[in-house]
Amino acid sequence: MTQNKTRIVFGGLIVAAIIIAIYFYRTNPYIIKNLIAYIQESGSIGIFIYICLHILAPVFFLPALPLTMSAGLLFGAFWGTVYASIGLTLGAAASFLVSRYLFADYFKKRIHNKTINKINQKIAVNGWQAVIVTRVLLLMPSIILNYTFGITDIRFLHYLLSTLVSMIIISLTFTMFSSGLSDLVDGRISFQLIAGIAILVIFNLFVKFYKQKKGGDNLKG
Repeated sequence: MTQNKTRIVFGGLIVAAIIIAIYFYRTNPYIIKNLIAYIQESGSIGIFIYICLHILAPVFFLPALPLTMSAGLLFGAFWGTVYASIGLTLGAAASFLVSRYLFADYFKKRIHNKTINKINQKIAVNGWQAVIVTRVLLLMPSIILNYTFGITDIRFLHYLLSTLVSMIIISLTFTMFSSGLSDLVDGRISFQLIAGIAILVIFNLFVKFYKQKKGGDNLKG
């Protein structure tokens, strides 16, 4: 899948998630509010369950986007970013370890050698920055990246820390945006919603700047 197609699919998932969230909020406002209240009132247990779901999702090839977006509604922009970042990072780490130590041969047979070699070359040149670039710029689906990095030459600690940085950026964008959705449904435009849109704009400007600096061919490998 090309970079443009990946972004189109990713954008479509975001729009679909927003539409579904608004639909259920309008048709079942009390159910959604009660569910959110239950998780919020569960305290540390609710947070633990939320993070565990984030860890399990990528291991079983399930999309984590709905969980990430729900963090803003459940915990607010700040703590939603914190919990989503932790969950996404631990989930990516779990997938990495499964790929490296349990099913390395399986994934090597199914992931093209050219892809692995290109990523290894980026790691050799840019180190941990290669992980951030491929994640943040959406060069490959996140679930596939988790397992692909597991069969590359990158050290686990470098992968873990760079993944954490990436997930903070991603989580901040979506939790800031989703935390303002309930106000949008009620006809109000909140600061969180505006900030989320601003972060998306800044993110896109960063992508363009990076491409101009490094060149499109380096990003595509």
